[in-house]
Amino acid sequence: MNNLTIWQRLNLAVTLLIFLLALGGGLAFWMERTQSGHEAAKSELELALKSVEYEIARYNGALRGVALGGERSDLTTARNALDSTITKSAPSGLVTTTDLRRELNAFEQASTNQQAFTARVAANYAALQDKFEALTKEIRGKVDAAKSANDKSATWVNYFAIIGMALIAGAALTVWRRLSRSMTSPMQSIVEGLEALQHGDFTKRIQIHQQDEFGIVGNGLNKLGEIGRAHV
Repeated sequence: MNNLTIWQRLNLAVTLLIFLLALGGGLAFWMERTQSGHEAAKSELELALKSVEYEIARYNGALRGVALGGERSDLTTARNALDSTITKSAPSGLVTTTDLRRELNAFEQASTNQQAFTARVAANYAALQDKFEALTKEIRGKVDAAKSANDKSATWVNYFAIIGMALIAGAALTVWRRLSRSMTSPMQSIVEGLEALQHGDFTKRIQIHQQDEFGIVGNGLNKLGEIGRAHV
């Protein structure tokens, strides 16, 4: 940096500061995207749970309606809606859906005969509700896992953000201090040399080891001191 002119030094410092600001902005953007991604995944699971619970309640209503002599088509419609919700909204890899679908098929097959259907509802309604509960419990477990992952992610993101911001602030401070020192130190030497010349001290040497405008001024003052000393 000692071989740079003042203007080049200022340009370099400003460029570095702009880079550090951009780096800080990128870090903030990464934090926001990471948090919003985990939050969206959690919200999607919560919505899926509510949708499944709604369709279960709807199916139970249709089940009781058919048991009391209602339209069989209502049960089929509710079953299709529940299947569709589980397939489209619920998270993949649910282990409880296989037994549940088997039970739902048995109820739908029995609905062709009112007496057989009523008997099946009386015998297997509680078991069906247990399977519904197992399904919602499994989805709820995935929601809780997503919340836990979101909390852990937030902790790590905040940790890295604090370290990153501290490093960026430290780098910016270092750049500023280097720039300030490269300007104020030679300026102070020049002022001291000028004050010495004003008081007739031509032996004062200005020690500036920079090949810039300050170095040129310092060398000029040193030569002026040599001329003055030669005439004394």
